[in-house]
Amino acid sequence: MREWVRGVRKLLENGTPVYAVGSAFTYDHRWRLRKTLQAQFQLERIGSHLTEDYHRSELHSAFYDSPLIRLSVLPGVGSGSGE
Repeated sequence: MREWVRGVRKLLENGTPVYAVGSAFTYDHRWRLRKTLQAQFQLERIGSHLTEDYHRSELHSAFYDSPLIRLSVLPGVGSGSGE
């Protein structure tokens, strides 16, 4: 994951916007991704969109609000850092 964090940081430092959606954390049961992102980047919820979960949709409709999260460089965290 360290290499991934360095890659994201490099994108941000070069001015490329980086975003995450709420479903990025769906299978993050031990919060490894969430904790890494919070330690390495500033996370800001900037909006959301209505999303439908199609799992077992024949039984019930499952609509939910999925957040859009902007990542930005967290001051004081060096580019050599990682999870």
